[in-house]
Amino acid sequence: MKHLFFMVLLGLTVFNCSHAQEGWQPIGELQDGKEVLTADKAELLRAYNQNLQRFSGVNGEFTDVRIETGAQGAYALVFSSKACKSTLLVEQADDGTVLRANGTISCNTADCTHENGI
Repeated sequence: MKHLFFMVLLGLTVFNCSHAQEGWQPIGELQDGKEVLTADKAELLRAYNQNLQRFSGVNGEFTDVRIETGAQGAYALVFSSKACKSTLLVEQADDGTVLRANGTISCNTADCTHENGI
């Protein structure tokens, strides 16, 4: 499982490796208080689906990715399909506007896939 998370991280570096900092990759920003995904959505989906299949044998068939806000200002990068959801932790960078994801740990579930929120 640790290898899967490492490979997801490598997949995230494809779209923006120049700003890597301790496993955190920029994926969005806050604009007027709202989270906006700035990373290439198609590339995120391609890399995440490919890495999940390759390293865990799970075919998530994720078709959507977005940043969601949860309780107490927490953020998550949420990959979703008809069958499951997978989330990665997102945090604000030190500048307060850049949102970055940590691809080393994900949470996957087939329960409550139609629920909103993280």
